[in-house]
This record gives sequence, structure tokens and C-alpha cells, in this order.
Amino acid sequence: MIEGWKLVWILILGLLCLGVPMGLMIYYNAKCHAPIKYAFMGGLVFLFFALFLEQSVHALVFSIKDLRALPWIYVLYGSFMAALFEEIPRYLVLKWMDKDHKLGIPDVKQYGIGHGGVEMAFIVGLINISNYFFAKRINKEGLDALVKSMPANSQEAVKKAGESLINLDTWSLTAPLIERGLVLVFHVCLALMAFLIVRGAMKKSGIFLLLAFHFIFDLPAAMFQVGLLKYTGPLYIFYGLVDLILVFSLRKKIKKYKKDLERRPQVSRMTHWPKVVKDPFGRSGSPDRQ
Repeated sequence: MIEGWKLVWILILGLLCLGVPMGLMIYYNAKCHAPIKYAFMGGLVFLFFALFLEQSVHALVFSIKDLRALPWIYVLYGSFMAALFEEIPRYLVLKWMDKDHKLGIPDVKQYGIGHGGVEMAFIVGLINISNYFFAKRINKEGLDALVKSMPANSQEAVKKAGESLINLDTWSLTAPLIERGLVLVFHVCLALMAFLIVRGAMKKSGIFLLLAFHFIFDLPAAMFQVGLLKYTGPLYIFYGLVDLILVFSLRKKIKKYKKDLERRPQVSRMTHWPKVVKDPFGRSGSPDRQ
């Protein structure tokens, strides 16, 4: 049997991982007039390049050699491929989206929320909601009876999944939400960095910095997957430190970027949405923002 509080917590966490990205999208749309379509674009780019193309390459590579037998090679390979298939498309797509210099800082944040939000929703949100209904079945039918009702080739996997759910403690249930929150901040930061490179506020060589940050950020998770890292605590501390470095460094870069724009009288776009005004015909409008 799975305790009632555990069932409720699994469902709450699943809904939070779906609701937090949606809430942020709505907030930036309402507060900063950043269209939600940019978040959808970020999510679609992640789905296509990371979940389709990257996984296709992994399938090909692993059909030749199972790198999990070589833990450090697996860690380096997985981290590099994740950086390559997420950061290069992120930069190129933002460059394409900004070809008419229409993007502003809030729009780019929307893009990052879409990328990190899809990860949050798929990796934790939908899985937790699925686990909730699975746990309900375990409580109703019993794990042994549920396992016997499954096809023979999936019984072992169902049994292990059921036992894992039964043995989950509070930290194990909550940790994925903390991890995905930190990863969401990371993706927003890298979207902003890519945008600054596109706009020339950072050198083109900053693309290598994008790749390096993503590569380093993914190393602990890959190490945990192959058993080189035994505990998740250090992983989350590391994520938090990387996020802090990015937030504070990008804050300075964006401030400098805005000041540089203010010194250019020919640039009419602004760095934020001013108060919305209405024209004499009653239509809401607002000047462009940067």
C-alpha cells in the first residue's frame, strides 16, 4: 500500500511541474507583453532537436557500442551531445527569430521558459501524474495482482516501478521539482546569453561559452546516471551555484546592453514595455520594446 499523503504529494508535484511553466508564460505575457508563441517555439525546438534528433544519434551510437560500459566516456559523450543539440539550435533559432530586431528581453525569457518548461512538464510533470494513477491501481489491486495481470515481458519492470513508488521518501518525491526548477532558470539564462551574442553584446566566440556552460552543467547528472556520483545533494548545490553565476553575470551584461542602446538615438526600440496607452479609436497599443 502507498500512503495517502504520498499519493497527494505525487499529484501535487506533477501538477506544479505542469503549472509553473504555464504560470510563468502567462505572467510574462500579461506583465511584459511577451507573446506565448515564443515559449512554444522554445519548447518545439527542444522537442525536435533534443528528443528527436539527439536521441536518434544516441540510438545509432549505442547500436555500435554501449558506452555505459565505459562510465567516463558515457559522461563526456552525453554531456557534449546535450550541449551540442540544445545550444547550437537555440542560438540559430533566436538569430532567425530576431532577424528584424523584433525580439526583446521578455520575449527571450519566454523562449527559455518554453525550453525548460517542456523538460519540466515531460520529465517530472507527466511522469508524476502517470505515477499517481499507477499508485492508485497498486492500492486498489495490490502490487502482486497488478504484476500478474501484465504481459510476461513487462512484469519485472512493473514490479520494480511499483516497489520504487512504495519505497519513495519525502526527499525523493520533492527533489525532482527542485532539480527542474534550477534547470528552468538555467535555460532562461542561456537563452539570454544566446540573445546577447545574436545582438553583438557578446562576441561570437560566446557560442563556445554557451556550449561549455551546458556541458559542465550536465556532467553531474550524467555521473549520477552511471553511479559515479552517489547522492543528489551535491548535484543540486552545483546547479544552484551555476545558476547564481549566470544570473549575476548576465544581469551586468544586460544592464550594459541597455545602456549601450540608450546611447544610440537611432534605435527606437525600448528595453521594456512602457505603460499601455489607447489611441483615439480605442485600440490598445504600446511602442516596441527591446
